[in-house]
Amino acid sequence: MDLLKKKDSIPDIKITGSKNKTFVNCHVNNVAINILTAQIPVPPSHTADHQQSLDRNSTIVIDGNDVGLQFGGGIYFDWLGIYIALNKLTNYKNTVAFVPDFRRNHRFGARFTINCHLISELEARGKLVYTPNPNLEERRVLLHNSFILDFISKNESILISNAHYLETHGNSLLEQFIKQKTVNYLFVGQNFITSPANPNGRNFSF
Repeated sequence: MDLLKKKDSIPDIKITGSKNKTFVNCHVNNVAINILTAQIPVPPSHTADHQQSLDRNSTIVIDGNDVGLQFGGGIYFDWLGIYIALNKLTNYKNTVAFVPDFRRNHRFGARFTINCHLISELEARGKLVYTPNPNLEERRVLLHNSFILDFISKNESILISNAHYLETHGNSLLEQFIKQKTVNYLFVGQNFITSPANPNGRNFSF
């Protein structure tokens, strides 16, 4: 199953809520992502057999915000890092990078975004999911991490990231669950290398 086709590049977003709680509803190819910004639900427990079921048909989610900043050395957001990471994982058809929508702009905030010419190719390959950053009560909210954590907790998937998700702090079950599904990485020049220590000791090497 192709997680995202070109025409679906921008998720269908609906924002509802009250004074203290805001829900954001997103559909990616009929996969519902329902975010409560104040809280992410604890996923159900998984048996060892279930954890071993990950294979080449599982979804690999790249935290594009983390990868782009890491490759840019924290100075730039570099789309080339995402491009390299996705190319390394071409044997896995359900690989996608979650990227904040504002990263499509050449300049946003304190950091320049570079190698934007690669965006159109990645979109054409159906490899990008843009996470929204809506304005709520005149305050721009970055929901990127919440969308990633919600998707990972509800789907057969692996997360490639070096980020520390503050959203899991204080929720030991969710924090442990996300750690079990996360693979760390590094760049050596333009070589993308994932950690040999895979989640939960699963035989799932890249």
